[in-house]
Amino acid sequence: MASDNSYRYTGGKIPDDVRLTVVEVDVADGVKTIDDHAFDGCNSLSFIKISDGLKKIGNRAFYYCQKLSSIKIPDGVETIGNDAFLGCHSLSSIQIPDGVEKIGESAFSGCGQLSSVLNSRILKSSRRNFQHRIAIFQQCLI
Repeated sequence: MASDNSYRYTGGKIPDDVRLTVVEVDVADGVKTIDDHAFDGCNSLSFIKISDGLKKIGNRAFYYCQKLSSIKIPDGVETIGNDAFLGCHSLSSIQIPDGVEKIGESAFSGCGQLSSVLNSRILKSSRRNFQHRIAIFQQCLI
């Protein structure tokens, strides 16, 4: 990561003095969970690199990270929490691995630019349970 406004995440919630200015985040090897509210309100966050080994993205982990435009969730992630990406207005594409077993309520709600979700299994199962799909992807282009 080349930016002066970068942060290496090792767990917990990002410090308040970094929250408003962080642009790039590198999730350290060995991190199993991105904690609840870890990056919520990081309005300048536009890039995140997540290492393999992650199992869970917590509730509201990226809540209102308005400049985050795409994310690749690595293989091994099993859970995406409630409101995890809610309000990420610039998020236009997301790659979700097949191993994800649970996507929480409103996980991608308010992602008004979201038009590409790379994981046909999730979209197919969400189509069978239409109400659940609406709750996950409310106010999205997909």
